Amino acid sequence: MPQASANSDASASPRLPWQAQAVWVVPTPDGGGGVEVFPPQRPAKTRFLLTNDALHLGELLESSTGAATWAVIDLDDLHRLLHPESAAERLEERFGAETAELPPVRRLWTLWEQCERDLRALPCWALDMVAQAMRELEDHAMAALFGCFAGMAGERRDALHEWAESFPPTVRRAERPDLPDLTDCTAVAPDEAVALLAEGGALARCVPGYEPRPGQLMMVRAVVDAINSGVHLVVEAGTGVGKSLGYLLPAALWARLNDVPVVVSTNTRNLQTQLIEKDLPAVQRMLDAMPRHGVAAAEPPRKLRTALIKGRSNYLCLRRLSQLIEQTQFDLMRQELRAFAAIICWAARTPDGDLDTLLGGTGVDQAMVFRLCSQGDECAGHACGFYRRCFVQKARERALRADLVVANHALVFTEMGATTPVALPRHAQVIFDEAHNLEEAATRFFSIEASPSRLATFTRRLAQRQGKRRRGLLERLRRRLASGAIRMISSFLVSFEEAILDAGQAVDRLRQEGHALFRALYLLLPANGEAKRFAFEAPDPSEPLAPPPAPPAVWKTIREAQTAFREAGGELAALFQKMLKLIEESQDGELNLMVEETSDLTNALQTLTQMLDEIDFVLAGCSDEHVFWVERAYGAEPLAEAWAAPLKVGPQLAKHLYETRRSVILCSATLSVGGRFDYIGERLGLNLVEAGRIRTCIAPSPFDYVRQCRLLVPAYLPEPNNPDRSYVTELATLLCQLGTALNGRTLVLFTSYEMLRQCARLAGPVLEAAGIRLLVQGESGSRDLILRTFRKGEGHVLLGTHSFWEGVDVVGDALSCVIVARLPFSSPGEPVLSARCEQLEREGTSGFRALSLPSAVLRLRQGFGRLIRHRGDRGLVIIADTRILSKSYGGIFRRSLPSPLQGCPDSSAFLAQITEAATHLLPTDSQ
Repeated sequence: MPQASANSDASASPRLPWQAQAVWVVPTPDGGGGVEVFPPQRPAKTRFLLTNDALHLGELLESSTGAATWAVIDLDDLHRLLHPESAAERLEERFGAETAELPPVRRLWTLWEQCERDLRALPCWALDMVAQAMRELEDHAMAALFGCFAGMAGERRDALHEWAESFPPTVRRAERPDLPDLTDCTAVAPDEAVALLAEGGALARCVPGYEPRPGQLMMVRAVVDAINSGVHLVVEAGTGVGKSLGYLLPAALWARLNDVPVVVSTNTRNLQTQLIEKDLPAVQRMLDAMPRHGVAAAEPPRKLRTALIKGRSNYLCLRRLSQLIEQTQFDLMRQELRAFAAIICWAARTPDGDLDTLLGGTGVDQAMVFRLCSQGDECAGHACGFYRRCFVQKARERALRADLVVANHALVFTEMGATTPVALPRHAQVIFDEAHNLEEAATRFFSIEASPSRLATFTRRLAQRQGKRRRGLLERLRRRLASGAIRMISSFLVSFEEAILDAGQAVDRLRQEGHALFRALYLLLPANGEAKRFAFEAPDPSEPLAPPPAPPAVWKTIREAQTAFREAGGELAALFQKMLKLIEESQDGELNLMVEETSDLTNALQTLTQMLDEIDFVLAGCSDEHVFWVERAYGAEPLAEAWAAPLKVGPQLAKHLYETRRSVILCSATLSVGGRFDYIGERLGLNLVEAGRIRTCIAPSPFDYVRQCRLLVPAYLPEPNNPDRSYVTELATLLCQLGTALNGRTLVLFTSYEMLRQCARLAGPVLEAAGIRLLVQGESGSRDLILRTFRKGEGHVLLGTHSFWEGVDVVGDALSCVIVARLPFSSPGEPVLSARCEQLEREGTSGFRALSLPSAVLRLRQGFGRLIRHRGDRGLVIIADTRILSKSYGGIFRRSLPSPLQGCPDSSAFLAQITEAATHLLPTDSQ
């Protein structure tokens, strides 16, 4: 942030027809307040006072002048409005580091200068819309500010242009040629690829202090060989190997040599961001530094084309935005207006419409974001008036032209069996990072959901009431007809209006019958509310379906509710078909001018039909390839949702992935159990691939875990399931001991929210009394906010469950201890796991040994990997589950960890180890 010159006028630009002054309110002990101002002399045309405390300043002005003569702007509110994506929680966090030495009022002024530049950059339409929203909110000061800049924008350019014109259209490019045969491709030279990362290589010349890692060089050679040979590869790259560069470099070399795309798929957004912002630029620098010979040496090297493509729902839909803008004229609720204004400021300047940039922002209303995201079942495609400017189409166009395309697992699955690519270019090589999550991601993708939330989303899209306000597709159709934009003979008009009215009533009935169905499904749940599986026997033509274990009266209620729901859905579908027929048969095709609305009706009919069929499939419960269950739906009402998930995803992956791609590379830090890939191979269907097409590689970590980390087990603790002693109480005591001894710096990994909450209640007061802040998942903000706070340094203990077992990268002193509350076995009552275990038992294999145990081993290795992220990291891992010592399977866990385990027989021995580690192993403030 630029620093205001000490001897400058420091007032706003002279081009402004008005002036501003920064006022820093300094609270006083008596509850009053003093002020500091900048510039010291208030310009004559001052209209806006910019402050850190608008409420207090307004009171001071009224008490001193009798009236608020100036418009008072809270700069924190203004910055939050202009930058809803900002993670700053307080005004102080919005100041630039380079202004740290300035007085508060001068820092306030520099923030205003930034806001002024942002306001000048906004198009007139955005400024006008925000000003209108602020007037509706009766925030007259903010409305005046945006109105002033809108006036200036109108002078700079014609402000009457359609707002959508500010979004540039998609640039179409020529189609890519067909993929060449492998025999026609140029192979990557393994030695040349390895040399780029070796000592004295291109990366060493680009990165000062770079040290080659043997595991990374091993991985590069394995990936190059697999792509050159057209085979699949499973590679485990230990923490610190640098696996991203280990696969990106070979992929980039192959893509450039052969002018073909390579797809890289991840499970998390964080890794996607790392690849695009950090790793791929490093690959480009290496390619630029490569020696070039012959004719090529005289030509500038072609830049690597990269693209990030996400699922449709991650992008801003301009059509939905236009509908929201239209609603500001009709029926946006008062509490929605500020969120609308912030979204407008963001939308007016976003280059790519990526809604993920809003995640973690303190000025974001997630409900508003959801209303603006692109949805496949609502997309009008070519019929959409915004198609040429669509952010989804722009992202796809970039991906279709790229050498390396970064995507997520779900998107790759979507295109896996498609004959014509939609979002991804035709490709023969795909690399899956975070592949240990691939089975779960595939299971989630192929699952079928029948839930109140899904029904509510669909019915809200059609018709929604808030007080006297109406929204949704049916209301848009009614307004379109009422506006007179469509002229048609009266009989068609009356029929169409009647159909809209009837459809609204049918939506209400569908909503009511759906509520009754999900309430009836709730009757299947046990008293403790845990998920419950159900299934019918496979259908026999001569026998009726045998009901699952449940009282017959319950299933009678469910079937009656299901029938009523199906009838309500059929009634609504018939009305959609009637409206579509009216459009088709309308005189002179007048209604055919309603191209987008026609597409909306068609999509709504397809979505409704699919939803009805899927609910019938789930509640039939008679597929021997699926597991069926009900679980409590989110919310306070006694409603349940029903699910179906595939028992095996391996056959699908083998058929649609391994057989259709020349090289599939699976990468992760945790894929092997006991040095073997049998478990992951069976779960992902690699055992179904023809012999000789699968290769494996284990690239060892460069870290010295024996020296860098100590692994302890407090053997005196009770087992987690011990009924005679309270495990949680003793775990909380241990947590307090560690937290105070290490001044926080501790991450505690749980397998259940209930145990986490109990531990937080017990340990929280003790830790807070010691000056240590407890960060609790689900209570202390979003995951991103919790991690940002934890990374700031000492004095924090973080309690997290499943999402914190992986993807947490805290380098340095902020993290010195990881506590594993219990071995990470999935709950035996979890429907998919229990069904898969039963299937293995029927096949003559132990479900525990073949599935539950190896899955827990991989997750424990993921949790262990949170501690050491760099050569300089030091720390402790505490496994507070004594079953790792006492059970026969404990040895499998112990052998999977890279550091020897020490058992502590009593509390004094444990505390002695902690004291010794704090003195000799862990970093201190003086180090």
